[in-house]
Formats: sequence, structure tokens, C-alpha cells
Amino acid sequence: MIWRRHIGDRVLLGTWLLILWCLLWGRLTPAVVVSGVVVAALALAAARIPVLPVGMRPRWRRFPAALAGLVTDVVLSSVEVAFAALSRQTPYAAVVAVSLPPISDVETTVVANRISIVPGTLVIDLDQEENTLYVYIVPVRDVDDARRKERHAVRIAEQTIGLFSAVDRRTPRRTDT
Repeated sequence: MIWRRHIGDRVLLGTWLLILWCLLWGRLTPAVVVSGVVVAALALAAARIPVLPVGMRPRWRRFPAALAGLVTDVVLSSVEVAFAALSRQTPYAAVVAVSLPPISDVETTVVANRISIVPGTLVIDLDQEENTLYVYIVPVRDVDDARRKERHAVRIAEQTIGLFSAVDRRTPRRTDT
């Protein structure tokens, strides 16, 4: 059953790559479709794309809120970084630590990318022993602003981790009465 899901995931990803290929070419001809199938197959064969661990599944109902949060963060941060770049003052920066619960490498990658995709933030280090991401943040006005942005990065991490359910992270239920 696991290998069927793995093949199904590859077919979905290959279909998505084919759609992107056709959109990039701007027309739908047999040559574009055949070359897209070949390119998608080669890309999937060459890339070692990780599969979600067996106990992990996406929580689709949480994705719209996460997407809205991403768009909001990108827009607001773009404006803030643009104003900082255009102002005559030298912008200050900070490095903050974001502690993560024990999560898989796939989830850690998704969290780091989610944080780094927002203008003005960049994950610069990962301490795997401590499950901590170190995030460079610019612009920062003062210490309180750095703390506020650190709390926001922690909320982003929690929201991103919440997009996936994992069996080993669920709260154990009491069986005794």
C-alpha cells in the first residue's frame, strides 16, 4: 500500500510538472506535451524528492489560513523592507533563535523555507541537536521589535508544523478509567 501511495505521489508531481511545462511554453501541442512528459520523467528520476513519512499526512483544512498568512507576511514585509531600504537611516538587524519541537527533516525544511520566503528574514543556521533555527531579521527598530518578530517567527513555525499530522506527536489518550 505504501508503494502505491508513493507511485501516486510521483504521478501527481509529474502531472504538475507537465502542466507547468505547458504553461511555460504557452501552447498545447503534441510536441510540447511529449517533451513535457520526458522532462518531467527525467526530473523525477534525477531528483531525490522525499516522501512524507508513513505517519505524516497533510491537514488540508489548515492550508487556506497558512496561505493567507504567507501572503500577508510577504506583502507587509515587502513594504517594511522597502521603506527601510529607501530611508536614509541604516537599518538594524537581529538574529533570533526559534526553538522547534522534535520534527522530521521534511518538516524542518518546510519550516525553514516558510520563514526564509518572507522578505527581511533568512534562516542562517540550524542546530539539529537543540532543534533550533537561527533567523536573521532586518529591519529591526529596537529590542522590543526584535522580540515581537521573534514571537512572530515562532508562530509561523508552529502554524507550518500544524499543517502536517504525525502519529508520534499526537497527545496520548488515557486508556484507564
